[in-house]
Amino acid sequence: MIKIAICDDEPLICQEIAETIENQSGDFFESIRIAVYTNGECLYEDLGKGHYFDLIFLDIELYEINGIDIGVFIRKTLDNQLSQIVYISSKQDYAMDLFAIHPLNFLVKPIDPGQVIHCLKLTLRMGQRETKCFSYQIKGTTKRIPLSDIYYFESNARKIKLVFAGGEDTFYGKLCEIYEQIRAFSFLHIHKSYIVNYLWVKICKCHEMVLENGKTLPISRSMQKQVAKRVAEIRAEGKDSGI
Repeated sequence: MIKIAICDDEPLICQEIAETIENQSGDFFESIRIAVYTNGECLYEDLGKGHYFDLIFLDIELYEINGIDIGVFIRKTLDNQLSQIVYISSKQDYAMDLFAIHPLNFLVKPIDPGQVIHCLKLTLRMGQRETKCFSYQIKGTTKRIPLSDIYYFESNARKIKLVFAGGEDTFYGKLCEIYEQIRAFSFLHIHKSYIVNYLWVKICKCHEMVLENGKTLPISRSMQKQVAKRVAEIRAEGKDSGI
């Protein structure tokens, strides 16, 4: 599923973009969910709560929180570099203001439906090339994080601690189910309580792994052989891909 947000204080603009996408939705293999915002405050609040959108059509001239402020919030505060932002405006003189936000495109009103679909197709193509993400839920809110940013998962009873570059999160889940989702990538189930991302392993010993962030994780005796085998597979895959 691709999640799209449309934010413009002109309801007609929101309607036109939404209808353009809905009319073409049958041409895409992905299902599409659209959220419409007629002010920047509500979008800002939802983003702060962890709502994620693959593509955001964002008006610049919003009343209180403008589109540039929201873009900075997405890129800087939330450190979200994955969501694609398409700015829309009745003016054309915002180039330098938008430079640091790295928008996907800039559309001038009146909106060309063909450009809307072009942005959607481009987002879909980019999503197929981007790093895969791990999704999890906290209090009904779905969060996503690139697999490449994850250091390790730690299980404690029914709680999972997810440690990643820049922070950590805790959610309910089962470590064995998580491993089934990500085992095809560079992850190792090294202990009943730990899954580690080999991309962040600095030192690999038979009984423990030291990560780039300084954390040392134990390898259980019962898993040492399968861990060694999987490490060899990951190294071979890396050589084959030129890594």
